[in-house]
Amino acid sequence: MPDYLNLICGLPDGGRVWITRLQPPIEFQWDGTACFWPQINIERPCLPIWVGPASTPRVTLGPGPVVNYIADPDLCGAALRSASALARQVPRPWFNHPDRIRATTRDQVSEILQGIPGVAVPKVIRCSADCVEDIRGAIADHGLAYPVLVRTVGSQRGLTLARIDRRDDTQSFMACLAAGAELYICPFVDFAGADGLYRKYRVAMIGGQPFLNSLITGVHWNVHASSRIWNDDAIAEERAALDGFASGLGARFGQQLEEIHRRLGLDYFGMDFAIRPDGSMLIFEANAVMDVLGLGPSTLEPDIWALSGLAIKAALLALLDQPDRWVEAGFNGSAKS
Repeated sequence: MPDYLNLICGLPDGGRVWITRLQPPIEFQWDGTACFWPQINIERPCLPIWVGPASTPRVTLGPGPVVNYIADPDLCGAALRSASALARQVPRPWFNHPDRIRATTRDQVSEILQGIPGVAVPKVIRCSADCVEDIRGAIADHGLAYPVLVRTVGSQRGLTLARIDRRDDTQSFMACLAAGAELYICPFVDFAGADGLYRKYRVAMIGGQPFLNSLITGVHWNVHASSRIWNDDAIAEERAALDGFASGLGARFGQQLEEIHRRLGLDYFGMDFAIRPDGSMLIFEANAVMDVLGLGPSTLEPDIWALSGLAIKAALLALLDQPDRWVEAGFNGSAKS
């Protein structure tokens, strides 16, 4: 168990932070982190080290391994480049090595995860768009078929996600263009169940071990916590999935989850997916930005997420305590096959 941890933090490229507490001790938050640090209450000395987006001064690490807390390569590109440069100078164990995080943009993840048996990963392209024709041209040039999903690069929680069903739907194209000039585009793959409902699973991958965080059921394809169906059937289904994950879904897709972990090479990340009618996993996203500890106390009695949350937290703390288990403990800058 390390007596001391170095925590690498980085502001988004825009440098924006929010002050959440004005009274001492002043607290603030920013986008692009791995989300977990305030929730695990780690009990050992920790030195926060800030890098980017401005030129990073020479930094001095304390003793012990290094935890990279920067998680979003779209929002925190400059900070991650600085962290990667630091990692090359410091041959120590790195948790979520910054070079691995830099490879988790949506388009790169879709490419990395292609070809896994039983896993469907829609092709994601990235384009710069100044006008509607730029978006239409990118869709045509990459051979994508309508309907497509379009979102602003760097956005989370489906806030800018839009579906375009036809090439002549100019109004939808204009809405996407207004949201941002850098866009991700992928085909829309229907994943409705036999009952017409949509189900999204969220799994936390910690040291290669999967933990089910939630199963959200909704009436619309853009499934999020705010659109969750709160009826007895949906809650009972989610509870059964949580309680039986290890012997059920976790065992069923054990080989696929293991291969996804191997290819991404991250110690900690989250993954959203659906199960298609043909039994395959449909991957929506996989990255270290995903919040897998943020459900908080439930008003349900009993709290169906309590045991899962405790297990995720315990596994994460155990992994942080054992740097020799970290994927890149001996990282030398070479890519994995």
